[in-house]
Amino acid sequence: MNSALFVVVVISVAAHVVLAGAGVDRVLVEMPARKKIGPLAFARYLRAKDLGNGRVVYPLAGILGWVSALAALGVAVITRTSQEVLIALAVAAASAIAGIALTTQAAPTMFQIGRSPDREEAVGPLIERFAHLGNWRALSQVVTLVALEWALLL
Repeated sequence: MNSALFVVVVISVAAHVVLAGAGVDRVLVEMPARKKIGPLAFARYLRAKDLGNGRVVYPLAGILGWVSALAALGVAVITRTSQEVLIALAVAAASAIAGIALTTQAAPTMFQIGRSPDREEAVGPLIERFAHLGNWRALSQVVTLVALEWALLL
């Protein structure tokens, strides 16, 4: 792997460590906790977290991760890297695209949670939709990270 490709892949790995880590935490820790604290308390938590600092951190990591995964694939094609690395980066790029596509559905749902009144019947279905989309987003983010790391090992 040439140095330019290595740098772009490392940048993408860094962004996807944040995304995959947050996704796994959401699926394995946060979402099960929502059932214990209820939808109103969980909605307040999401508003503070995802619509607080998360409103900046997650989009930056998401955009950087998506762009750098696609850039890595582009650099790999242009530099005629090995077929094994090319396949790994194609998997990373495809799963990064899936993650962004899912985010186009999850983000508006989060904004709806932010605007919804503090009533269980208002926020409950939105949280369930966000959780469902979050499961698929976490999967795509982990697949992207693993594929990028695989490319680095080849």
